[in-house]
Amino acid sequence: MGNFENTEEHYEHIKRSHLAAEEALGKCDENHKGIKPYWWDEEIEREIKDKRRKYQTFLTTKTENDKTLYKEAQAKMNHISNFFVKTHRLKLNTLVRFEHSLESSHKVNNLEKKFLVWTGKYKNVAEVPPYVTQSTMERCRNRMRIKIANYMMAATALGCVLMVYLGKRDAKRGITLSQENKDWHAKIKAEHEAKKDSA
Repeated sequence: MGNFENTEEHYEHIKRSHLAAEEALGKCDENHKGIKPYWWDEEIEREIKDKRRKYQTFLTTKTENDKTLYKEAQAKMNHISNFFVKTHRLKLNTLVRFEHSLESSHKVNNLEKKFLVWTGKYKNVAEVPPYVTQSTMERCRNRMRIKIANYMMAATALGCVLMVYLGKRDAKRGITLSQENKDWHAKIKAEHEAKKDSA
């Protein structure tokens, strides 16, 4: 059930989502027989009739030109219907998200309480309520991501400066990777010779 404490809260959220859908799409009669889609209008009806007419012509003639005209009409019809569907879907998503963002429906865990304090929303963990709005939690997470990214960039920059400093210091002392490699090989060779002599 996600962020819902019980079934009643989940049910109330579903009811609010249905109301938002009704506001975005309009109320439809329960008898769906013969009812046109919500995106249907006179322009679409004309385009559909034109597409059907071109399809019938193509079935009769079977010529490439009529086939091309039918395909163009079909593509235009698909474009119009997709545009209306996307428009209403965006409106519906906006209404549902707005409705959901206004209610304190997100149950805050201990880590999220600390996030809310670190981002300055509350002074201490005791002040954080058990539920906050979804938009508040999303803003808090975004701020935490930005803070963590800034700290990581600062740590990377400091690490680069430190590596440059240590590299220059070792270069002045004559300590190089090639010299360390030679010393290591000499040490391994000496140990091997010592083991060989003892045997």
